[in-house]
Amino acid sequence: KNVFLALLLLILSVLLLNKTTNSAYKDRFSDFNATGRSQIARFEMKAFFENPLLGLGPGGAKIYRSEMDLAQASHTEYTRLLAEHGLFGLACILIQIYLLFRILLSKVSAKDKMLSFSLMLWAVLFMTHAGMRLAAPAILFGLGAAGLSGAKSAKTATGFRPNKSRPINWPEPK
Repeated sequence: KNVFLALLLLILSVLLLNKTTNSAYKDRFSDFNATGRSQIARFEMKAFFENPLLGLGPGGAKIYRSEMDLAQASHTEYTRLLAEHGLFGLACILIQIYLLFRILLSKVSAKDKMLSFSLMLWAVLFMTHAGMRLAAPAILFGLGAAGLSGAKSAKTATGFRPNKSRPINWPEPK
């Protein structure tokens, strides 16, 4: 019964949105054109295969695309990494994949594993469409990877045991 009501509400919402936006909603989601993203990715992969060792250098993909009469910014961080950094970019992608699997295989609590994995997965998926032009993916990937530190307690993380520390002997005021 709840599923039927949810579907009915969704259909009515779409119809209402379409009517209030003068069919702009329908037009927006009826065109499956990737707005040139696949062409940008092809150019960047071509650049990678032409310069596989070191790539084009930082910012080089933008210049390469402008020479090919394609002035749009890269929409996929992974193809940009390959085009601009070559095998080093490939190493970065492989490290991201390794860290994702390492989280899944780590011996942390299920709650910590879920939090770290979801933060890292969000960042990895975000970079498939927006690259690193925003700080959010880098920050969230870093926070997720921080769960891999392996620190089991305050003692192992800092070498300091707060509950068994000695009192500080402050000098007497003169």
